[in-house]
Amino acid sequence: MSLSQDNIDKIERYTPEERLRYLVKEVVSHKQIWILTDEDGCVMLNSEDEDCAPVWPNQEFAQSWATGEWQDCEPKAISLKSGTQAGHKGWKRMMSLLRYFRIKMKKV
Repeated sequence: MSLSQDNIDKIERYTPEERLRYLVKEVVSHKQIWILTDEDGCVMLNSEDEDCAPVWPNQEFAQSWATGEWQDCEPKAISLKSGTQAGHKGWKRMMSLLRYFRIKMKKV
């Protein structure tokens, strides 16, 4: 199910706590989480302290980050079932480094 622009705009105004609740609800409901991928795999955000994998509840929010240096990236759904199976490359490490439901701040 795709989100309407009105729903996207509404969700982007959520507080961080509301976004986390929305993320959990969507992930549990659809049994998948969205990432951005490039030719090397899952894209990572870098900081001084660590690297982390940004995740989103819906394709539309992941796609909204495919700009700038990530313009060639594609959203990819990761099934919770396949992601938690033994042997899924890097899943355990990725889960420890998630940054949930990042949104782009709109200029007012």
